[in-house]
Amino acid sequence: EPNYVKPRLVLYDAVNEYNADNSGQNDCSVEIQAALDAAHTDGGGVVYLPAGFYRLDHPLTVYANTQLRGCNNTLAQCQRYNSRGTFILAYYGLDDVTPTTGQALITLDGNKAGVSGLRIGYPALNPYKTLYTGATLPKYRYAIRGIGNDIYVTNVYIPGAYNGLEITGDRFVLRKVLGCFYKSAFKVSGHDGLISACLCNGACTLKPGSTLISDYDEWGGNTERP
Repeated sequence: EPNYVKPRLVLYDAVNEYNADNSGQNDCSVEIQAALDAAHTDGGGVVYLPAGFYRLDHPLTVYANTQLRGCNNTLAQCQRYNSRGTFILAYYGLDDVTPTTGQALITLDGNKAGVSGLRIGYPALNPYKTLYTGATLPKYRYAIRGIGNDIYVTNVYIPGAYNGLEITGDRFVLRKVLGCFYKSAFKVSGHDGLISACLCNGACTLKPGSTLISDYDEWGGNTERP
C-alpha cells in the first residue's frame, strides 16, 4: 500500500518555540504560520502542535517537505467533552459566495506537504444550537486543500465541516480521515492516489470534544452522547 514520504526530521514546536496559544481562547494563526515559514526557509520539517485547542481566525499554509502535526499517533475521536488531543477550532472560512474556490483553512502548498494527528472543528457549524436547512447552513471553504504531488492527510478527525478535503496532484495519500461533511467530503484528482480507512458519519457531530469555546456548549446534551 502506498505511503507518504516522511518530511525532513527537524521539529518546530509551535507552542514552546513560537508561543502559539493552545488554550483555545486566542487566535494563534500568526504564531503557527511563523513556525511553518521557518520550516519552509530551512528546507522543510515537522511543525508540532502539542495537545490543546488552537483557535484559527486566519488560514495556514504548509509548504513542501513540511508536515503540520498534532499529538495523535493514530485516528482518535472524542467521547463526550473529553478531547485530550490536538484540536483546531476553525473560525476562518465562512464564504457564501465562493466556498469551493476560496483559500482553505489549511493549504498544503508544495510536493510532500502533509498534515497528521489532529482534529478540526467549526464552532459556528452547530446543528444542535441552530436548526439549519440546506438553504441556511453556513457555507465554509475547504478544511484542507492539497496542491502538488505526494500530498498526504492522515489520522485527522473533523466532527463537522461544510467542505472537507480537496486534493490535486499525483500519489496523494488520504488515510484514516473521519468526520461529517455537509457539502463535500473528499474531492480528489490526479493519478496513483490512495484513499484508505476514511469515513463520513453524521454521528461525529455529537462528539466535538470541547467545552472551552462557548459555541460548543450546546453541541448535544450528555443524554444524546454515547
